[in-house]
Amino acid sequence: MNTADQNWRKAPFLLGVFLISFSVLLFQIVQTRILSVIAWYYLAFFGISMAMLGMTVGAVLVYLRNDRFGPENLRRALTLSSLACAVSIPVSMAVQFSLITTLALSFSTIASWILLTAAMALPYVFAGIAISLALTRSPFPVNQVYGVDLVGAALGCVSVIFLLNVFDAPSTMICAGVAAAIASWFFSVSARRDTDQPNPVWRRPGTWVVALLVLMLVNAVLPIGFRPLLVKDRVEKSGFAFEKWNSFSRIIALPPATTPPVMWGPSPKLPKNIQAEQVHLNIDGMAGTTMFNYDGTRKSIDFLRYDLVNLAYNLPGLDKGAVIGVGGGRDIMSAHLYGVKHITGVELNPIFVDLHTKNPKFREFSGLTKLPDLKLHVDDARSWFASTDQKFDVVQMSMIDTWASTGAGAFSLSENGLYTLQGWRAFFKSLGPDGVFTVSRWYSPGNVNETGRMISLAAGTLHDSGIKDARSHIFVANADKIATLIVSKKPF
Repeated sequence: MNTADQNWRKAPFLLGVFLISFSVLLFQIVQTRILSVIAWYYLAFFGISMAMLGMTVGAVLVYLRNDRFGPENLRRALTLSSLACAVSIPVSMAVQFSLITTLALSFSTIASWILLTAAMALPYVFAGIAISLALTRSPFPVNQVYGVDLVGAALGCVSVIFLLNVFDAPSTMICAGVAAAIASWFFSVSARRDTDQPNPVWRRPGTWVVALLVLMLVNAVLPIGFRPLLVKDRVEKSGFAFEKWNSFSRIIALPPATTPPVMWGPSPKLPKNIQAEQVHLNIDGMAGTTMFNYDGTRKSIDFLRYDLVNLAYNLPGLDKGAVIGVGGGRDIMSAHLYGVKHITGVELNPIFVDLHTKNPKFREFSGLTKLPDLKLHVDDARSWFASTDQKFDVVQMSMIDTWASTGAGAFSLSENGLYTLQGWRAFFKSLGPDGVFTVSRWYSPGNVNETGRMISLAAGTLHDSGIKDARSHIFVANADKIATLIVSKKPF
């Protein structure tokens, strides 16, 4: 180490590298989660592309401007590039929330997407400069610097799960800015100053650490913070009764309203004057489920008898049932309405289970905790059914997907294990000798992809179970745009 290198302190430098890498990965993953809400899920790949573009631009700038990023300016360049990254993160988010990025072909659309691309890539450009300088120009062994860089990136990925459970996505994104500002502060103290002249306030990392931290807390606590204006090409209204983000989704609940009940496949015999108090739960701006008010009497939910998805409950001898996808609780209430005594619900998203069990307002509204023998499990349904030894008389899976799946034209992401032969084998295995498995999906006479897939999966599962005549074990009915399949271990 030469004389100039002796002015560097290793611990603050490596902490700066750790935090800037932590910040970048945290920002990138939360950005894909936000894109899934305001636009479409497959734009997660667009977010990853912007990260690669911005980081590459930053690295190329370091290579081309060797005179500006020399060893004598290293501390200053690391400090300012990390600080610019910190400040640009909330700016990028604000621009992303305010742009209208539709798919309509027009010059305005092109301009919006160009602005979105620039805004999304900007923080990565500054982070790319900082990380490239740290890896190629620092006085410390590159294997140590790179190792710390990888650890920071890994912990940035893992921390998304925790932070989204504590804060919302916009506040978590600002948290990434806080981490980058702290990285800037560590870089600023990692070596002796190039000049004795004090920096102006707006170039002091400590000032921005405090400012971004206050912004993050205010945004998390007050309802006036950063929020998406346009969700799935529609202006989003305020006045939610509930909003919660996690790594799976963003769930919002509208205030309770007394209206005709939301039905998947309503029977033609549904009385016209039925009203039900219900709460609409929205998932990532498009998919949805309904929570009905259960006052402890079956009369308050009796209208569920007129929904096609509950057709299987008309079979006799159903004592023990399981529901895949608790959602707003309507399927569990349907099982209770028809006299199923022992009910198990398996839900991937913990927000729904917390609404029914921990949130005082919605716990009383949905009334699931009033059911005498109900067990709720937060787990992937395919994994849970593959590992359980329990046997059920009926297993119901009604309209369980999100636009994460159908938006890409296939069942993918969180639902990729449910609509597969392996998944159906696990569900079928959990049935008792007289058990039935019922699934409801969209139905269109001119395009029977989803209904056809249900039937083919049922036939394949039955054949794997040694049943050669699958036809006598399958029943399919449709109402409006919904088809319900019932597959039985015994012939109907």
